[in-house]
Amino acid sequence: MKNYTIKKRYLFLILIIVYIIASHIEEPEVKKPVRPKNTVVKSAEPERTTVKSTETKKTTEKPDIDPEVQKMYEKMAIDVIKEYNLVRDAAISKDGDIFNLVIIVDYSISKEYAKNLGDGFVRSLKTFFDDTPPGKEIGKGKYNYIIGVYYPNGKEVVMGAKASSSPRMSW
Repeated sequence: MKNYTIKKRYLFLILIIVYIIASHIEEPEVKKPVRPKNTVVKSAEPERTTVKSTETKKTTEKPDIDPEVQKMYEKMAIDVIKEYNLVRDAAISKDGDIFNLVIIVDYSISKEYAKNLGDGFVRSLKTFFDDTPPGKEIGKGKYNYIIGVYYPNGKEVVMGAKASSSPRMSW
């Protein structure tokens, strides 16, 4: 019964951490270029091609995933990371094209090892989802990732992020 209470506390802590992380994320402001009225467009392509490419861009910005499939992939990624002996718990939440990842680790984990765990967690999630599969580098992809690795008392070990346009994690 004691283990159940401790797991419940960890889960609650993870949810609070994910909420805090998600509430501090701001989407960048996108400004459209303004073309002066009297300029001539020097393009042989018809105007509808431009519209089509804009539509394609919109669909790649926020890919839709079946919620049941998403939960299955998230569970598989969590199961993979929990295979490590010193990982106590893990959680994933998704908001649009942003994945928020949290790992709770043993107190004996170093910062470097925590970074390796975080890197592996992102790699496994990229592998399961319809994203560009990772190679030597994690690689660019469709999604943004924010990952926090914490001790059981809630103290941050490392915090990292990987933008969809970046091939690697930033710690």
